[in-house]
Amino acid sequence: KAMVRSLPRAAAQQALLAAREADDFEDVAARCLACQSCTSVCPTCFCLTVEDEPSLDGQSSTRVRRRDSCFSPDFSYMHGGNVRGSRAARYRHFMRHTLATWSSQWGRDGCVGCGRGATWCPAGSDFVAEATRHIEAAQPGGET
Repeated sequence: KAMVRSLPRAAAQQALLAAREADDFEDVAARCLACQSCTSVCPTCFCLTVEDEPSLDGQSSTRVRRRDSCFSPDFSYMHGGNVRGSRAARYRHFMRHTLATWSSQWGRDGCVGCGRGATWCPAGSDFVAEATRHIEAAQPGGET
């Protein structure tokens, strides 16, 4: 009852899957600081990285899992380069994964609607408003 905003999931999924180019996310990427506040407070974000920490004597190392974020520039680094080099590409991945591909992968929505991402965003990015903009642009006569 306390949640006053909603997002039509099927429409968001269609619109975000249709927005294949990172250029469609340039507006929000220009404001986004890539500070990872949204993913650090998100109850469904679970990305991590694995690092090897050498011992002080240099004779051994320990493999450690650390929390990571899809907004980290190194998150999608693979041999030879970064597959999501721009902030717009990383934001596109975050939105598409959370609202469009998560349900087919895990059988439930990736966003629980808590609003924490927008609340903690120092740049004032609003996940629901951004998804709504994509839905409206995908409608006949909408902006492209």
